[in-house]
Amino acid sequence: MKIARIALLITCFLLIVGVGAATRPAALEIDPVQAYMPEKLLELYSLDYTSRTYQQITKSEDIEKVITGLKGYRPSSKVSHDVRQTGFLVFTDRGKYTVYLSSNAKDRETRELYALSQKLNREYPRHVQWLVYMSTDQIESIEFRAFGGKGYTTRKNIHETYYIDALITDRESIEKVSSFLKGMVVNPKEQVHRKPYPNPGAVANEYSLDIHFKNGISYRCYGPFLYISSSDMDEMISYSEPESYNQVDALRDLMLELPESKRKWMEGFTDG
Repeated sequence: MKIARIALLITCFLLIVGVGAATRPAALEIDPVQAYMPEKLLELYSLDYTSRTYQQITKSEDIEKVITGLKGYRPSSKVSHDVRQTGFLVFTDRGKYTVYLSSNAKDRETRELYALSQKLNREYPRHVQWLVYMSTDQIESIEFRAFGGKGYTTRKNIHETYYIDALITDRESIEKVSSFLKGMVVNPKEQVHRKPYPNPGAVANEYSLDIHFKNGISYRCYGPFLYISSSDMDEMISYSEPESYNQVDALRDLMLELPESKRKWMEGFTDG
């Protein structure tokens, strides 16, 4: 398919990352409007840059509104350093595309899309911006380190405690971990940290996770819930999770199920 046909969907900040599309398909209720986007729509997100989150759009009527609004959209100005910007992220079977929308745009089309993005951001759960944005098929390896054990949680140590160490390169395992990370539900960002970043030990580090991409870029994540930085960015973002969630323990349990995980038993731990 020619680039010109793809441009009918998105011409604002068209970004095609890697060779393939993200490999984490979502069960959307409808197919895209094939008349102007002859690719298979996998996932659609709305951006809340102020909160540093993406919200996955899953209702068919909302998907149709976004796709219809993007049809033939021509941005009137470049979005730059606008902390209130919104936008959309589109994963298809052939690529990844982004649209950024300025909060102070003058043209009617951009204002309407901006308002639609704001509305959707209020209606859907929040996910970590950088984790959603990553393309799963561009992940080369994942490293994970944490404490664990039968009955172990981040709130209670138990006597059967061991150290988990995993280097994940298997494609199926990478897809499982990536899918989990993209689906993590968060509150709006707590803080944007500038260098020097917080010391992991100073924030009660419960785990560390490094994601290495084929282009040489790496993400680093660690607890108590989530601090995330990227090797190509000059900032680190911290998030908290909504009450009743316990996603770090769920991540640890997922890692324990993978064949790449190695366990080193620790001595001297007692019931907390």
